[in-house]
Amino acid sequence: MQKQKQQAGEVSIIFCGDFNSNPRSGACHLLLNGHISDDFQEYPPIEKEIKVGGIAFGHSFHLASACGIPRYTNYVQGFSETLDYIFMDKESLQVDQVIPHPSHEDVTLHTALPSVVFPSDHIAQVCDLSWKNQL
Repeated sequence: MQKQKQQAGEVSIIFCGDFNSNPRSGACHLLLNGHISDDFQEYPPIEKEIKVGGIAFGHSFHLASACGIPRYTNYVQGFSETLDYIFMDKESLQVDQVIPHPSHEDVTLHTALPSVVFPSDHIAQVCDLSWKNQL
C-alpha cells in the first residue's frame, strides 16, 4: 500500500467480511483504534497456556464500521454476536445509507439462523458508500 500511495497519491481502504471477532475483541480494537497495546488481553489466561507478550500492533488507517455495531450479525441457538463488519476509511469515504437489519422478532421467529426466511446464519451488512472529496 505504501508503494501504491507513493505512485498514485491517496489510498483508501474498504475491509469487510466475517471476522469471527466481537466488538470487544483485539481484532476490532486494532482495526477501529489503529493500535493494540502489548498488554492487551483477549481472554483470561488458561492454565498451562503460554503467554506471548511484548508485541504491539498498529496501522495508519482511520477506520470506522460503516454499518455501526449492530446487536448481532450471527444468531444461532445459544449464541448471538456481532461478527461481520464493513470497515471503511473514514477520512475519504462516507456512508450514504445502511440497509436496516431485520427485527429481532423476524430473526427469532424460526428459532435461529439460517431459517426458511434467512438463508444464512449471518445477517448481511449492506451499505452505500461514496467518496467525500469528489473532483
